Amino acid sequence: MSFCWGRIFYVFGHNENPSRLTAKILNCLANDTVFDLGAPNNKLDYMYTKDIARGFVELVKSNYDGSVNICTGNGILLKDYALKMQEIMGKKGLITFDPEKPSNLNVIGDNSILKNIIGFTPKYSVEDGLREVCSKY
Repeated sequence: MSFCWGRIFYVFGHNENPSRLTAKILNCLANDTVFDLGAPNNKLDYMYTKDIARGFVELVKSNYDGSVNICTGNGILLKDYALKMQEIMGKKGLITFDPEKPSNLNVIGDNSILKNIIGFTPKYSVEDGLREVCSKY
């Protein structure tokens, strides 16, 4: 019997729990409320839920045994992530942060098994996924 499991990293998508970062930022932007980003220089591996679902489908269809990181293999600074949402929504000056605050988190997954063995690459860039998500706000 074969056994595999996927490990996801940072997720964004439609209908997120309002307590999650992406939803918090989008709700503030939609309501013209300032959002103070406490950790702007953290670099995280965000992936759109549609790609995560596709990655799991490909993993299940494969014969791979073991763990697989379901991730992009790329990181984005939280300040760039938040500012991209602000830009997409056509807002200005609602995202605030201390640009000098040091980074204390850098979480980027290794997607080499997903890409090279399973044969999966994400369809959406972070920006493309955020455009879809922001269109619902």
